[in-house]
Amino acid sequence: MGGSLDGVTLGREQSFKAFATEQPHGHADEDSGPLRMGLGYMLNSPPHRPMGPHRESFGFSGTGGHKAFADPVARLGFAYWCNRMHDGNDIGVRAKSLLDSVFACLTATPSASNPPGPTPSRRP
Repeated sequence: MGGSLDGVTLGREQSFKAFATEQPHGHADEDSGPLRMGLGYMLNSPPHRPMGPHRESFGFSGTGGHKAFADPVARLGFAYWCNRMHDGNDIGVRAKSLLDSVFACLTATPSASNPPGPTPSRRP
């Protein structure tokens, strides 16, 4: 994590590690169970505040089902903002469906009937 692009530093690796360092925590409320917190960010706290399969993920869940997080293991940034409120103590069916689909795509193995497309180039 971290690095620079076109000579601009986007974040230091030690800063991102600090964000994802778990702090002492309690419960968000009676129904939601433990809420893991880092320095200024929520940490992956399934089942009510999931951020994919990796414990190292950090970000935020918001009122109504909004969700944004970074998953350093999958090298993924994810953000979902909705225009319809979700009522409940979890992330809601819309955000959960999108999140599940994203990680299913990342772990899918191409088959002969569904070959992979061109590999996108990445900057170093």
